[in-house]
Amino acid sequence: MEHPALSPTAKAVLDALVELGQGTAEELAEKSGKSRATTGRAVKALHDAGLVAPAEGADASSDGTSTQWVVATPPPTEQPAPDPEAVPTRESETNTEPGADDSSDQAPQPDGDGGAEDSDDGRGRDDVEQNDQPAPDQVAPVSRPGDRKVMAIKGVLSDHGDNGATLDTIVQDSGFGHATVIRLLAAMEQADAARRIPQQDGESSQRWMAGPARASAVDPNPAPPRCQTCGQVIRAARTPRPVTAGAAETVNTDGNRPFAKGELEALTVGYLAARPGQPLSPQEIAHGISEELGGRDVSSGAVRNNCAKAALAGRIRLHTETPQRFVYPATGSDDGNS
Repeated sequence: MEHPALSPTAKAVLDALVELGQGTAEELAEKSGKSRATTGRAVKALHDAGLVAPAEGADASSDGTSTQWVVATPPPTEQPAPDPEAVPTRESETNTEPGADDSSDQAPQPDGDGGAEDSDDGRGRDDVEQNDQPAPDQVAPVSRPGDRKVMAIKGVLSDHGDNGATLDTIVQDSGFGHATVIRLLAAMEQADAARRIPQQDGESSQRWMAGPARASAVDPNPAPPRCQTCGQVIRAARTPRPVTAGAAETVNTDGNRPFAKGELEALTVGYLAARPGQPLSPQEIAHGISEELGGRDVSSGAVRNNCAKAALAGRIRLHTETPQRFVYPATGSDDGNS
């Protein structure tokens, strides 16, 4: 089945369920070749997206291991139940004997002949047709389909489980841009379909995990929250930078001093220059610089920004856009072939 909004893991599990027709998470894990924990998270994401459902009559265990799952089907359109007091159809009216309308107290005949319109409480046809309509609270609710990009991000978060995923990881796994992911994460957080994981000491990037709300409950373009008293838009609170007595005393959360102006750019270009002709991604460069600095936490997002700045200045060049890779221009004497 083609569902481009799903993560690769969720697609594999859904395809396995389509082939099996019905199965538990353990059977789906064996069929798809995924681990039991990964399959369980994928099944939850598919259930949140409304693509799978417990089999009718299946016994759901407390931990979900023995729950039988099937591919969800749209509910049939509910028809209003026939009214036993409804008047005969127009076809039966054509068979009404002459004079039947004159007997208002005559009971209707079993075969539908005569006196049907004046039977029971004497309601007219217009009254009957209006009362035969289903009540507003009997109309089946219409569920809104989930946004494709929201479903994809929810699938990425479910794949990473309680450990969560950083913004860069979500961008890489979903294939969407940073601006799009940031906007949709805010909408998902507002609907409780995504949650922030409290940052620990030494962590430089915010991590996100899946929330209990379904992806279909997320409005991708929600109205901003407003104060109930004054009506002003409530802005998201920003984490303030630590205020210190002097620049020499400023340290990051990992205990290291911040990079000086232009220092990280020089480290980025120097790392590429030491490997001329070798295309590297910002994540690979950040990891390499971190190892050279003794394990210091280096943000791949900051490295990406410095790569773009250095590429505009002509110090390095962009090798590929998707995925982003940069390379130091090799010369005839340092291309590794001399």
